[in-house]
Formats: sequence, structure tokens, C-alpha cells
Amino acid sequence: AAKFDIDGRCAGVGQLTQVVSPKAGAPRYALMDEAGEVRCYVTPAPGVNLYNHVGRKVGVTGTRGYMPEQRASHIMARHVTPLEGQMLR
Repeated sequence: AAKFDIDGRCAGVGQLTQVVSPKAGAPRYALMDEAGEVRCYVTPAPGVNLYNHVGRKVGVTGTRGYMPEQRASHIMARHVTPLEGQMLR
């Protein structure tokens, strides 16, 4: 699993994708793996813009949690790092 740790903060790596959910308050972004499966859901912390990174491979650092309904982990993203040169097609 592609997880990395920066200064002890949990993080995730994957292709950032927008998620459309009918549920209010549901995460609007997810990190996908090469097979198109959701690695984890991502919500931007206040002041963090994820929209510009949609479709790109990124590393996300922030606070990791778990969403029982989706049975998936979740990251409150405080920082997004584009991993250029490693684009997923």
C-alpha cells in the first residue's frame, strides 16, 4: 500500500478524483489507485484547494480517520503535493 509519513502525519497517495454523492456532508474527493479503486476519501481542510489537483497523482498529508458507512479511510487534507512526472493514464 502506498502510504507515506511526513513528520509523523498520516498521508495517502493516488489520483485525486471528484466524487459526486447525494448525501449532504459526504466527501467530495477521493484518492484512487491504478485499478480505479478508492484508496481513501479526502476532504480539504479550510483554505486547502483540491479542485486544481483533480485528475493528477498527488500526495496528501493531514488527519486520517475512518468512515464506517463507506468502509473506507478518510483524510482531512492539510497539504497537497503534486507528484509530477508520475501521471496516471
